[in-house]
Amino acid sequence: CSSQEEDAMSIDNPAMENTCRMVLDATVVGYSDGTDTRVKGTRWEEGDKVYVRFSSTVYGVGTYTDHEWVFSYTGKLVNISGAQCAVYYLQGGDVTFNDADLTFDGRTGVFNSVSGIFTYENKFLTVSATLVPATSRMRFRGEPGTRHRILPSESLMSYNHIDLSANKLFSASSELPLTVKEDGLTDYIYVFAEEDASIAIETSIYKYSGKPLAQSLFKAGASGVIAIPKQSSYEGWHLEKARVAELSGGWSFNAKLKKLAGGNEDANEM
Repeated sequence: CSSQEEDAMSIDNPAMENTCRMVLDATVVGYSDGTDTRVKGTRWEEGDKVYVRFSSTVYGVGTYTDHEWVFSYTGKLVNISGAQCAVYYLQGGDVTFNDADLTFDGRTGVFNSVSGIFTYENKFLTVSATLVPATSRMRFRGEPGTRHRILPSESLMSYNHIDLSANKLFSASSELPLTVKEDGLTDYIYVFAEEDASIAIETSIYKYSGKPLAQSLFKAGASGVIAIPKQSSYEGWHLEKARVAELSGGWSFNAKLKKLAGGNEDANEM
């Protein structure tokens, strides 16, 4: 926010939660496979949340309930028109919101806009934003019911923390558990790489690792599926014993991710 906008908003009581009605005029830009795009608030589901940061002391969460948005916030909003704000939408995984801090892991997708626009007048808030993916996403195809884990890597990162007061995203490389569901696919993980990266996945028996993956495969908005190889078929990838026997079932791998083509994830399987 500009200094003028900061002056227009001040903290009353950090512990007091205020509420108002909100209209969200937002477009959520989908991934490269063409899914999940939401235009001007369509397809919002009961319980969806967006997080809005107006200043270092004024921020909150909007919750979609009974076909409308209710906004709960800390601080004080005064009548203002056309001011700038930051907006975050988190998809999937477990999210904890404590004061200004949002915590989650690489199973949560982050969509954000640093140039949202808001108007507040007489307890009525309007927020407009185009929310874009902050990372790529990928999921894995394998034997239903098997479990795996992605091992930490110096080059492969996930966002795990947002500080609304500072308007900052924080990242880390951490272990991520995966379970292949009945349809043969895992849930998505959301990752990015600042340089060429590789993925290593481990079960209780083996770890597979292999060729580096091009940075372009981890561009924000990319999406794809990687096939999990079987023990009898892991050509081109390095096989070694697992470091810890904690999981059961399934196989480990490091497979090359390809960009989606023509909106068909299966076309990019390895």
